[in-house]
Amino acid sequence: MSKKSIKTKVLSSLFWKFMERSGTQGIQFIVQIVLARLLMPEQFGTIAIVMVFISLARV
Repeated sequence: MSKKSIKTKVLSSLFWKFMERSGTQGIQFIVQIVLARLLMPEQFGTIAIVMVFISLARV
């Protein structure tokens, strides 16, 4: 494979990975806003704590 071909594939992969991460974070942000509007503060706090532990478990 040529260097140009590898460079193109790497840049394409980086772009799509960035889009995936951005999309995921954007959706999570919107979900957080919706939940904050729909739930009582105590319920939202519980959900937020659970989401923190889920995020830590992914890493």
